[in-house]
Amino acid sequence: MEKDHWAGQCYSLDHGTHGENELMTQLALISVYDTATPEKHMYERFLFDLLKNRKPWESVSHKKMPTYDEHVNFVRSKPYKKWYIIDYKGPVGAIYLTNNNEIGIFIERHEQKRGFGSKSLDMLIEDSPDVEYFYANIGAFNSRSLAFFCMKGFIYDNQSYEDEKLLQYTYRFKNPAFVLPIPNRSSVD
Repeated sequence: MEKDHWAGQCYSLDHGTHGENELMTQLALISVYDTATPEKHMYERFLFDLLKNRKPWESVSHKKMPTYDEHVNFVRSKPYKKWYIIDYKGPVGAIYLTNNNEIGIFIERHEQKRGFGSKSLDMLIEDSPDVEYFYANIGAFNSRSLAFFCMKGFIYDNQSYEDEKLLQYTYRFKNPAFVLPIPNRSSVD
């Protein structure tokens, strides 16, 4: 198929900040997998509500809204390498890293454009020195996410189609903190 005319193009979009110093000290990534039972239930509900509130063009990973029980079973199956609640005086969003090093971020609508997505992405990348490349799969009509990932230094990689209809763009980012694993000396000797 012919490359779409938007592929590889980045443009500026103001994502705002909420006082960088305050974000530095108060924003936290809380593992969805390592939380105590009362918080686990609260976070499962929060993640379900985030998913429920997405617009169809914002999601490429699911076609149909699961039931709450299906969602809880999915969360508890630990499907991602890392999955965090983005917390700033309470949950404001979520970020995950798949086993294929694909990043997903979603921030509650009323909390968007405050720098939470940008800072949480920086934190995830910094916490992943074993990942050489990160990928972002972006819905074909999700121009805000496209602009966000371009602003963060991601570059066009490819695009996917379903039934000859453009489904998504994939952008990649080379991790500046990537560290090659050091071979175990005892296995070499």
